[in-house]
Amino acid sequence: MEFVLKIQKRFADTDMLGHVNNVNLQHYFDLGKSELFRQVVGGIEDHLSDTSLIIKAVHNVYESPVFMGQDTEVTTRIEKIGNSSLTILQTIRDASTGLINATSCCTMVCFSPKSGESKPIPDFWRKRFEETI
Repeated sequence: MEFVLKIQKRFADTDMLGHVNNVNLQHYFDLGKSELFRQVVGGIEDHLSDTSLIIKAVHNVYESPVFMGQDTEVTTRIEKIGNSSLTILQTIRDASTGLINATSCCTMVCFSPKSGESKPIPDFWRKRFEETI
């Protein structure tokens, strides 16, 4: 299942060349992940005292610039669920033309802030994540 989030760009997102800076594209990817978690498990904020998800690795590919006037969206989907990790694939694209501006592959790990160690994905998250694949 693919989750789509329309992106509202801010003037400050652009650089002196008039396109969205790559740092801000990472923010868009993060908004997409937040939307996925909100829709699938109701967000992860309620569980932060015991369980969280943290980014272990990100690989982004920048295909073409994003411009301020562009109708932009980020798509997000879970590709793989491990014992304590998720692999998430995302694209930033022009919603009008379908042109892909950037792609991202992100590995997130379930983590206990209390112990400082990784931990298995909780069953109530796993079940909901599996329903999206």
